[in-house]
Amino acid sequence: MIDDIEAELKQWLAPYLQGATATGRREFARAVSRYLYSSQSNRIRDQKNPDGTPFEARKKGKKAMFEKLRKRPNLRSGYTDSEVWVGFRGPVARIADVHQNGLLLSPAPGQQKVRYAKRELLGYTAADIEKIKELAETTLLPS
Repeated sequence: MIDDIEAELKQWLAPYLQGATATGRREFARAVSRYLYSSQSNRIRDQKNPDGTPFEARKKGKKAMFEKLRKRPNLRSGYTDSEVWVGFRGPVARIADVHQNGLLLSPAPGQQKVRYAKRELLGYTAADIEKIKELAETTLLPS
């Protein structure tokens, strides 16, 4: 699904990017990178999937999940002339991948593997798509 959204965005952005200056493309990429970092971090804080549904609750305890995972230096964002990214770095990237995709992982060394619930830590919301389009119109169109 994310690939479909990214393809749709690329197609929609193509005319804007073709006519933009290198400086304009850089400003756009920086703005999108900052916005997506904030958006993803806030959504993880709120314990929601991109579609707005709540994360499946953890089996033990009521404490919110991923408090440290959503902050720097674990959640990172960046951009180049041709792409913008948000993702996890370091050892937490594996934990994030397990939750993002609902994979098997041993909770502790020597313990049996457990299938974790799928909790989409990263993904586009409808508001994210609209904000990216708004940023394109404000940063890439000539004034």
